[in-house]
Amino acid sequence: MAAIKENFGVGGANLAPGGAQGSPDLATALRDIADDLAAVKDLVNDLKAKYNALVDLVNEIKADHNAHCAATGLHYDGTASVTDTANTVSTADGEKTTVPDVTPKTVKA
Repeated sequence: MAAIKENFGVGGANLAPGGAQGSPDLATALRDIADDLAAVKDLVNDLKAKYNALVDLVNEIKADHNAHCAATGLHYDGTASVTDTANTVSTADGEKTTVPDVTPKTVKA
C-alpha cells in the first residue's frame, strides 16, 4: 500500500506517470487503493459465508433440541411441571432449556 502524503496532488505533484513528479504517482496510488478494496471485499464475503454457516448451525441445533424435547417430553409448555419417564422438570428448569423464538436470517449475496 502506497503512503499518500498530505500534499499529494498539490501543484501537480504525483500526478505525472512513472513518478516524474513524485512517488507514488496517481496510477500507483489508485492501483493500491483498488487492491485494498479487493481485499476488503474478500474479507466481507468470507465473513458473510461464515455468518451464513453459523445460521445453519444454529438452525440445526434448534432442530436437534426440539427433536430431543419432543422425544423425551421435556419441552417446556408453560405449565408448572413437565415430566418424562425419569425426570421432573420445574418451571425454572423449563425456562433454562427452552429455545428462544429467534430465527436468524441468512445474509443475501
